[in-house]
Amino acid sequence: MRKKSESRRNAIIDAAISVFHEVGYELASMSTIAARAGSSKTTLYSYFPSKTDLFVVAIQCIAEREFRALQTTLQTGQDVGTVLYEYGKRYLRAVLSPTNLSMRRMVQHEAGRTDVGALVYEHGLKACWTAMADYLQSAMNREQLRAADPWASAMHLRALYEAELVEFHLLGISQQVGEQVFAEVMQRAVNAFMAGYGPDASAGAGQKRHQPTN
Repeated sequence: MRKKSESRRNAIIDAAISVFHEVGYELASMSTIAARAGSSKTTLYSYFPSKTDLFVVAIQCIAEREFRALQTTLQTGQDVGTVLYEYGKRYLRAVLSPTNLSMRRMVQHEAGRTDVGALVYEHGLKACWTAMADYLQSAMNREQLRAADPWASAMHLRALYEAELVEFHLLGISQQVGEQVFAEVMQRAVNAFMAGYGPDASAGAGQKRHQPTN
C-alpha cells in the first residue's frame, strides 16, 4: 500500500510540473493537475492541501533530482578548478532547461506576493549552495583557495556561473547555446572566480558564513 501511495504521489508531482510549465502558476488548477495525473481532486488534496504546497514540492523534487548529480561532481577528488568547471556545466545546463526557466519565472513572480520564494529557497536552493559552500570551505582548509567567507564565495560563484546567459534566457532573448560557446562561458566564470579566490589571490574576508535568515 505504501509503495502504491508513493507512486501516486510521484504521478501527481510529475503532472503538476508539466501543468505548471505549460500554463504557469496562476492558470494551473488543481482540477487540471488531478486530471493529468489520472486522479480525483479528493485524492490530490489528500496529498497536497493547497496549490502552493504542491508547487513548492514540485520545485523541491526538481532540485533534488539535479542536486544528486551536482553532488557527485563535488566528490570526484579532482583539482578545484576542474570541479568548479564540471559543477558549473551541470548547474547551468539544469538552470537553462525550459522547465527550470519557467519555474524560476513563476517563483520570482509569486515571491513578492506569497511565501513561495522563501519556501523554495529553504527546500531547494539552500541545500545546493550549502553543499558548495562546504566544498569551498574544505578547499580553503587545504589552502587550495584563499581563506574567505565560504557562503559569500559560493554566492559569487553562482553569480559568475549565471552572468552571461541566465538573464537573457529568462527574458526570452537567447535560445540554444552551442557546446563550444557554453564551454567558453563556463571557463571564463571559473577563471574569474579563481582570480579572486585562488591561493595566490589577495587575502580577504574571514571564514564566517552569513547565510540569509528568514
